[in-house]
Amino acid sequence: MKRFLITIVLLSVALLLTLSLGEYTVRQIPNPYKIKNHQMIRHADDTEIIFLGSSHAYYAIRPQYIPHSFNLANTSQNLQYDYFMLEKYGNMCKGLKTVVLPISYFTFFAYDIEDTELWWYAINYKIYMDCDYHSDFSKYNLELSHPAVFRGKLKSKFFNTENNICDSLGWGTNHSLASRSSTWETLYAISAAKRHTTDWAYLDKNISYFKKIVSYCRTHSLSLVLLTTPTWHTYYENLNKKQLDKMYSTIAQMQKEYDLPYYDYMRDSRFTNKDFYDGDHLNEFGATKFSRMIKQEIFDKLQ
Repeated sequence: MKRFLITIVLLSVALLLTLSLGEYTVRQIPNPYKIKNHQMIRHADDTEIIFLGSSHAYYAIRPQYIPHSFNLANTSQNLQYDYFMLEKYGNMCKGLKTVVLPISYFTFFAYDIEDTELWWYAINYKIYMDCDYHSDFSKYNLELSHPAVFRGKLKSKFFNTENNICDSLGWGTNHSLASRSSTWETLYAISAAKRHTTDWAYLDKNISYFKKIVSYCRTHSLSLVLLTTPTWHTYYENLNKKQLDKMYSTIAQMQKEYDLPYYDYMRDSRFTNKDFYDGDHLNEFGATKFSRMIKQEIFDKLQ
């Protein structure tokens, strides 16, 4: 019996050490959240413009073409986490002048990340950006909390296939034209439009966080600019009219209430099929075009 208990203890210790080593290894892998946190801490003093938003902005805006700017957008980032990013990193940027808040078709209707199948995205904010939305003793403070994702990260490390990386200014680099699916403008675009159409259960909460962002900008004397990134016609033609109308009416209401500029590029005809990775994300060529475009049409005029 004693030998059996010793064996159990030794196996338990070995398992704990193995899992701890795995957790440590995964945390050393570069990821957009870790990179952005590191770069902002190092270069906050050089930043005058920050971009918030979801994957639409993450892949669409290349700060290298917009001097003194940084892209703080992330995949599936909602307004609640936009506010967290603004409050944390905005406070670091002593020379910050302008905040750009991209508004997509789903922005005002997005669920809390934690209430979706992508709940594990919140782990990234907790571990790599020290977000205090969740306790240190919660599942959000452990990569192991989502075994499938954990295994995938370990696999990418050992087989050197890491590709979910952004550049040093926060732009997402892995939506290239070369890797675009052959069904990008049909199946992918239409399914994205349907996926982004949802109920309005979180509308009031999202508007509340929008107003917090407005309040932060006003308190810190920052210009707040709203914009919508380009999409391909097979995406915007399949959007739900009621939700789309509500998006635009909400923007109009916020513009009137807070005197905010809004730039809508959703249906901009200057973008061709060669500029897109899929129906609602630009590739590297589209991102370069868009970034140069908004520099000229928005930021040069703000100076």
